[in-house]
Amino acid sequence: MRSRLNIVIKILILIGLFYAIYNQLFVNNDINQLLQTFFGNVNPLNIALLVVPLLLVVINWSLEASKWKYLIKKRQNISFLNALKATLSGLTLGLFTPNRIGEYGGRVLFLKKDKINGFILTTIGSYSQVTITLIAGLIALFFALPKDLNSFIDIPVYILQPAIIFLLGIVFLVYFNIHKMPTSWIPWKIAQKHLSILNLIRFKDLFIALLLSLFRFTIYTAQFLLLLYLLGSEFPILKGLMMISIIFLAQTIIPTIALAELGIRGNLSIFFLGMLTDNILAILLASTLLWIINLVIPSLAGLFFIWKHNFSKTFSLKAFPSLKRAFLLGLIIIVGFISAEAQSDCSIKNTAFNIGEELTYKVNYNWGMIWIGAGEVTFKVNTAIYDKKSVFHFTGIGQTYPNYDWFFKVRDRYESYSNRETLLPYRFIRDVKEGSYEILRDMTFDHKAKKAHTDKGDKDLAECTYDVVSVIYKSRNIDFSKCKVDEVIPINIFLDYQVYPIYIRYKGKETIKTKLGKFDCIKFKPLLVDGTLFEGGENMTVWVTDDANKIPIRVESPIIVGSIKVDLISYDNLRSDFTSKH
Repeated sequence: MRSRLNIVIKILILIGLFYAIYNQLFVNNDINQLLQTFFGNVNPLNIALLVVPLLLVVINWSLEASKWKYLIKKRQNISFLNALKATLSGLTLGLFTPNRIGEYGGRVLFLKKDKINGFILTTIGSYSQVTITLIAGLIALFFALPKDLNSFIDIPVYILQPAIIFLLGIVFLVYFNIHKMPTSWIPWKIAQKHLSILNLIRFKDLFIALLLSLFRFTIYTAQFLLLLYLLGSEFPILKGLMMISIIFLAQTIIPTIALAELGIRGNLSIFFLGMLTDNILAILLASTLLWIINLVIPSLAGLFFIWKHNFSKTFSLKAFPSLKRAFLLGLIIIVGFISAEAQSDCSIKNTAFNIGEELTYKVNYNWGMIWIGAGEVTFKVNTAIYDKKSVFHFTGIGQTYPNYDWFFKVRDRYESYSNRETLLPYRFIRDVKEGSYEILRDMTFDHKAKKAHTDKGDKDLAECTYDVVSVIYKSRNIDFSKCKVDEVIPINIFLDYQVYPIYIRYKGKETIKTKLGKFDCIKFKPLLVDGTLFEGGENMTVWVTDDANKIPIRVESPIIVGSIKVDLISYDNLRSDFTSKH
C-alpha cells in the first residue's frame, strides 16, 4: 500500500510539473515564433555568452539554499547539499501550485523534525526576498517617476515620491521587527507555541537573510539585462536596471497562480521595457528564457530529488491520516483542474498569428461604376493583463481618408481582450463615430456563467461565443483542409446585446491577384447579421491565404448603398512565411 501511494504521489507531481511547463511554452506562448526570434537575433558569440546566465543560476540557488540552511539551523542542522536538494524540490512543487505554496511543502519534506517550525522559518526566508524586491523596486520607481513614468500616472510626482519614501520606511520597519510580532492575540495555543520560534530570530539573522536576498536579486537582474542585450535590445544600462526592478516589483505585488506566471511576466516586461526599446519579441523572449533558466531547469533537477524521496516515510498513515489524505486530495484536485482546463471545448491551437502582427487594409467604395479609395483599417495583435491574466489584446482601427471625410467621416475603434488559449473574449470595446452616428459600448463576458455584462444589463451567452474582433482570429485558425465545398462551420457571435448563431460556408480554393501579387487563397462566405451596415445572408466573400497565416487578402460585399472591396496593402511581424504568394 505504501509503495503504491509513493508512486502515485510522484506520478501526480510529474504530471503537474510537465503540464505547467507545457502550458507556459506551448499554450500561453508562441514557442515557434520565440525560437525564430532567438536564432534570428543571436550570433555564435552571443550563444556562447548564454553560458554566463546559466552559470549564474547555480550561484542564485546556492545562495537561496545557504539562506535557508542558515535560518533552519535555529531548529536543526542540515548539510548544504540537503539544503540545496530541499530548495530545488520546493521549486518543483511550487511551479504548478497556486502562488507557489508547494515551495514551502517541498522544502520541509527534507526536515527530519519540527516541520511546522521549518515552514515558519522558510516563510521568513521568502519574506526577506520579497522585502529586497520591494526596496529595489520602490527606489527604482522613485527615480523613474519624473521622466519615464509620469505620462502613465495622474498623481503628481511631488506627492508620489514622498509616499514612496514613507513606504520604504514601513517596509524596513516591518521586516526588522517581524521577529517581535506578538503572538498573544492568536486564539490557538498550538499556533502560539509554534510561532514562538520567532523569538530565536535576531536582528543579525534578518540582516544576513536580507543581504543574501540582495545578492540573489542582483544576480537575476543581471541575467535579465544580459539576455536582453544578447537578443539585440539597446538602451542605457541604468534605465534598464530601473525598469527591471520595477517589473520585479509589479510581479511581487500582483498575486498570481504559477500556471499563469510566465504570461504576466512577459506582459509586464513588454509594458515597462517597451518604453526603452521597440524590440518587443526580444523582450518577450528574454523574459521566457529567464523563466526557463531560473525556474524550469532547476525544477527538473528538483524532480530528480523528489523522485528519490520516500513519501511513505514522510507521512505516516497512523500518525497523520488526515494530513496524508489532504495531501493526496490536493494533488488529485490539481491534476483534475489541469485535465479539465486542457479539455476545454473551446480550445484553439493558434497556428495563424503572432504577437506584434499588424495588418493594414485599404477600403474601396463602389457607387455605380466608380471605385473610390475611402479609408484604411489596421488590425494589431498585442498582449495585455486583464483580471490578473495574460491575454491577447486585439485592436481594429478604421478611418476614412481626409479627402473622403467631407462625404462620410468614419473614426472607429474596436478592442477585444481575449483568452490566449480559447480566444474567447473577456472584454469588448466598440467606439464608433460614423457621420453623425456615435456609440460607445464596453462589455465584459463571463463564459462560465454564460452572461455578458452590458450597459443594458446582463445578457445570455451561448457556448463558445465570440465578439466581432476575436471571431476574426478564431476564423483564421479553422482547419479548412478537412472541409468539403459548401460545408458550414458554425460560430456564435455576440452583437448588439444578443448572440447570433452564424456560420462560415467553405467555397473551395481560388487564386486571386492583388497589388501585393498573386495569392493562392481559401474562399468562404460568412453568414452576416441582417440590419447592420452589411446586407444579411451570404453576400460577403472572403479570401484568406492558403498557408499557415490564413491572412484575409480580400473582402468583397454589398452594403446598404453600393459595395465595398477591402484589400491588404501592408503587413508586419507575420507568424509564418507567405508560402501562398506567387
